[in-house]
Amino acid sequence: MKFALIILTLLSVTFPCLAKTRITVGAYEFTPYFYLLPSGHQTGITVETVRLLNSLQKEYTFEIMQMPANRRYQFFERKRADLILFEDPAWEWAKYKYEFLPLEVEDGEVYVTRAGTSSPKSFEELRKMKIAIVRGYHYSFAGFDADERFLKKNFTVELAENPEACLNLVTRGISDVTVVAKSFIYDFLRRNPSYRDKITVSNNYDSVYRLGLILNPKGRISRAKLEPIIAKLKKQPEFQKLIAERFQLK
Repeated sequence: MKFALIILTLLSVTFPCLAKTRITVGAYEFTPYFYLLPSGHQTGITVETVRLLNSLQKEYTFEIMQMPANRRYQFFERKRADLILFEDPAWEWAKYKYEFLPLEVEDGEVYVTRAGTSSPKSFEELRKMKIAIVRGYHYSFAGFDADERFLKKNFTVELAENPEACLNLVTRGISDVTVVAKSFIYDFLRRNPSYRDKITVSNNYDSVYRLGLILNPKGRISRAKLEPIIAKLKKQPEFQKLIAERFQLK
C-alpha cells in the first residue's frame, strides 16, 4: 500500500495534470453560445470560454458535456453537470438548488418574420400567429414555461430542435413568426448573408436575458474556488471580445 501511495505521489509531481479535478460544463444547442457545425464539431462562445477557463488556472480541467436543452435541469439535479454557462435564473431554475455567478452578459429574444411582413405588436396579436419555437427553450410570451403540453394548449406552435430550424419554418411559410436570440440572428446572418433579404427582424424584444453561470452546489467545485477564476475571466480581453462581437455583422 505504501509503495502504491509513493507511486501516485510521484506521478502527481511528474505529471501535474493527473492531479487536476475534472469539472463538467453542461452545454446544449444555443447559438451562438454553443452549437454543432455540419461536421459535428462543437463551436461557439461556450467552447471558447471553457478554453479560457482552462488557460487561467492549473487546478481544474473544465470539460464540455453536451445535453438536450429540455433535460438540462435533470442532468444538473443528478450531478451530471457541475455548472452551466450563459443561463438566466428566470428559466425555471427556481425549482432547483443552484448558485448564480453573473457574467455581466445581456442578450434578448426578438421576433423574426418573413421579409415584407410585420412582427407582432402585442400579446394578443402574437397569440393568433403560428409560432416556431425550440423544444426546451423558455419564452417570455409563455411565462417562461417550457412544458410542451402547456405551449400546445395555449398557442399555435411548431416545435423544432434549434433556432435555425425555426428560422427555416418561417422562411418556408410554415410558421408566421419565430422568437430567437438577437445574438443568434447576427451569427446566422454572418454565416448566411443571403438571408438578409428574406427576413424581417423586430426592434422590440420578447424578453431580455441576463446571463451568467449556474453552479451546482453539490458539484466538484465550490463557489469560493470558482469566483476568483470567473473574476479573472471577465477581465480577459479575449473574453470581452467574444461577447462584444455577438452583435456585429461583417
